[in-house]
Amino acid sequence: MAGGDLARPSSKARAEERTILFVDEAGFYLLPFVARTYAPVGQTPVLRAPLRRDHRSVIGAVTADGRLFTRTQAKSFTGETVVAFLRQLLRQLRGKLLVI
Repeated sequence: MAGGDLARPSSKARAEERTILFVDEAGFYLLPFVARTYAPVGQTPVLRAPLRRDHRSVIGAVTADGRLFTRTQAKSFTGETVVAFLRQLLRQLRGKLLVI
């Protein structure tokens, strides 16, 4: 399969007039990122930051033609919230979907 063939709709999906969606979800912890610190030579810097378990969860879908749909929330996604996202997509896109 050539590099550009991945997003090309299949003939069956095209015949059924389906919108192809690539869906994924991810979680992000809101922890501080420290790339570089400065301290006198030989003295290890001590960085104080609250370490909490706060996070954001994101689910997104992109169509073969590049349209992007996302939803974020402060808690993890469950089966119910994923179904709610897919129903939202059905309302916005109208018609049949092929979710990958």
